[in-house]
Amino acid sequence: MEFQKINKSRSGSRRWVSAANCDFSCKWTPVPYPIFAMSSSKLEFSFSFKPKEVHFDAGQHIGHDRSPIKQYCEMDWYVGVKCNVKEDVLGLYFINKQVEDGHPIVFWGDYEFCFTVGEGVKENKFNGNFVNSVSYAVFNCRMPNMNYRCNDAGSIKVILEVTFKSFTCYRLDIPQPDDPDIVHLRLDCGKNLYVSKTRLCQFSHFFDNMFKQSQIDDGEAKVCQIHKVKFLSALLILHTMYGLEIYPKLCASTDQIHETLRVCDQWLCESAIRAIEMGIIKTLVPGVCDLLLVADRFRMYHLVDAVAATMNREQLRNLDLTPYSIESLRLISRTMQYHL
Repeated sequence: MEFQKINKSRSGSRRWVSAANCDFSCKWTPVPYPIFAMSSSKLEFSFSFKPKEVHFDAGQHIGHDRSPIKQYCEMDWYVGVKCNVKEDVLGLYFINKQVEDGHPIVFWGDYEFCFTVGEGVKENKFNGNFVNSVSYAVFNCRMPNMNYRCNDAGSIKVILEVTFKSFTCYRLDIPQPDDPDIVHLRLDCGKNLYVSKTRLCQFSHFFDNMFKQSQIDDGEAKVCQIHKVKFLSALLILHTMYGLEIYPKLCASTDQIHETLRVCDQWLCESAIRAIEMGIIKTLVPGVCDLLLVADRFRMYHLVDAVAATMNREQLRNLDLTPYSIESLRLISRTMQYHL
């Protein structure tokens, strides 16, 4: 099993490396990047759809349509359309089909985008920048008065131009089924992950104890049913086990980060907690303190210090210190003394 890392920058340079973790005495070996049709860092979609002819779910007033699929960095992308005919609202989103289909992929991108909806006097443009990952709802705009955008044929024209200022993708390749080191993790959500038993045991005492107590022969395929663990949490933790940087704040809500850290605790995977902490610090936004309690709960004191340092005077004055540990209180108090 291996992770593969795809890097692409505005300059158009490409490389594909075998991302085996250097901690395991493996080398990063460059191999030729496959050639495909995308020759620049810009992706453009142009298509039309008829609001009255989109596919509606049974009993629902929200219809769906999508653009033709295009490739970028060996992955399939499309623009999805949601038509809410009851509220006369049009929603557009940019999505990666591999992730939608359940492939274990996490990617980070810095994008510039321009949506154009309608034609002529009915045209409306949306421009912006976005740094995101995990590929769902990367861009989203809600547009009322949907019927006003239709042309004489009853169609709405949509153009999306995406410029990838930078793009990094980590992808987990599914290993051969006959590999004796393979463990099949089966999640409650129905998604499956094939991972290295050796790597799991080296990073997690939970799995190490599980396999030591297991009666399954080494020659048999091991299937582990993992309960109450979300796919995103499992995926982020596995990426830390392979020594890959992750930036949870770019792809997960505060609740999802809390859930991921809970799983780290359950799996006794302290190194994953430290990797998540460093990833959050690197993408920390000043004044956003929603992770302060989470950081304290999971003993991420570097993050507590970093978040407290970005808080303004008003936030510090209004902060309820009751639930925090002594270690966090020391760090927060030091910041208060400096600012107040």
